Amino acid sequence: MRHGACYRLVPRGASSARNAVNNKPERRLGSIRLADGSGVADFFARALGAPHRYRRIVVCSPFIDEEGIRLLDRLQRRSQSGGRVDLVVSAADASEASSRWPGLRVIEKVGLHAKVYALLGFREADHFALVTSANLTAAGMSRNLELGLQVTGASEDLVRLIERIPARLD
Repeated sequence: MRHGACYRLVPRGASSARNAVNNKPERRLGSIRLADGSGVADFFARALGAPHRYRRIVVCSPFIDEEGIRLLDRLQRRSQSGGRVDLVVSAADASEASSRWPGLRVIEKVGLHAKVYALLGFREADHFALVTSANLTAAGMSRNLELGLQVTGASEDLVRLIERIPARLD
């Protein structure tokens, strides 16, 4: 593991750059890094850039403004080719969200405060999760001081962690 903003997970006993036995590059098992509000935009760039990689996409935010609506509109159009998209919203917004995005599975939560963005890939190496203070708003993605953790990778523990996120929101 490396200290600092990014922790990379590598097989036990191996160097973080090259394997000591065969001098081949190490396969990264995952990473945990600090994220700011731009992490939400990064999440959508991944989801919109290659939606066919993901069997499930989860967006959870109690507040969604016009910028967030534009991103969700694009996500619905791009996701019609396959994987499931779950949108977790506050009870006050559930009806409007269901009618605007009929292709998304809208989950209504009373008292929602969580902000979670997750991609569950067909390959475990494509799993990605962002747990953050950033709402799906222009301010949350670019102007506010936000903080979160971004988790990626295919280690057994990280995969299990990322795959548990949707169940906590259902």
